[in-house]
Amino acid sequence: MRSNIKVLIAIIFPVFLFGQELEKNESNVKDTTKVNMMYSPGNPESVAFNIGFFRPIGLGNSAMAEAYTYKNPGFEFTFNWFVQQHFTIGASVDYFNGMVEDRSKVGEISRTGVASLSAHLGYYKAITREWYWHVLAGYGYVSYSSKSAEDRFLEEGNMIFLRNEIGHRFTKTLAVYGKIELRNDFMDVITSRELDNYFNSNLFLNLGIGLRINLQNPDG
Repeated sequence: MRSNIKVLIAIIFPVFLFGQELEKNESNVKDTTKVNMMYSPGNPESVAFNIGFFRPIGLGNSAMAEAYTYKNPGFEFTFNWFVQQHFTIGASVDYFNGMVEDRSKVGEISRTGVASLSAHLGYYKAITREWYWHVLAGYGYVSYSSKSAEDRFLEEGNMIFLRNEIGHRFTKTLAVYGKIELRNDFMDVITSRELDNYFNSNLFLNLGIGLRINLQNPDG
């Protein structure tokens, strides 16, 4: 579990350093008139909402990767507030459902619903007036609601994620986006030491699309 945290931290820090380097390069552009036409200053009170669907893919040697299949898309709702022109804070809620494909690995469970609530920090970059790039790093709460033939039970834990999002704006208010997200859920299932990582560290690659609603649109 510690190794997974170190990997995600190692990814997150270079991303933010890269973002700051982009800002420095912008300030050195000679043709300021052209730059101002394409990248007008953002409103620090701007907000944006994402409503979308995603497909979770279980990675590694874990119960959620080896015993489950994900036939139905997950749903997400994300809020972002632009505290500065390029930096955001926000919150997300999402849900997806997994059906057990191999009961020999998880017992009598037939399906598990996964819900999460998280907070995140982000770096936003307007590439042109139409295209933007948004990277987010977050931490939050996650719950697994599992069902068997005779019982239903809830398991809780925490999660961290790193998300890359590319979007295209059709109007000043509406945009569509695609995302790729690496997420790790850390659960508190009581089990043997040998099976601790198998049940308590679930790594996902989430691929998604959706609609973005911009209010007081940044950088445009």
